[in-house]
Amino acid sequence: MYDILGMDWCGTCVATRKRLTALDIPHSYTTLPPGEAGWRRVEELTGRRATPVILKNGVVMEWEDFRAEINSINKTPRRLTQQELDEIE
Repeated sequence: MYDILGMDWCGTCVATRKRLTALDIPHSYTTLPPGEAGWRRVEELTGRRATPVILKNGVVMEWEDFRAEINSINKTPRRLTQQELDEIE
């Protein structure tokens, strides 16, 4: 399972959540605190200021590794329901 830590204004965070949902991949989403507190948490986990932070089984994944893993899934994304879109956006 993937745990996504992100910020609600982050376009990549939203797109990641949509992609995982459309592929029916189990995941959770945690909104990071706003401002410096959120950035401190990101830096503690990754060493840099970039969101989303992706964890797989509690271990931080590099963005490129995550993308490669998701792209290797041989599954057609489904259309999201309005309820799913409302929850993500």
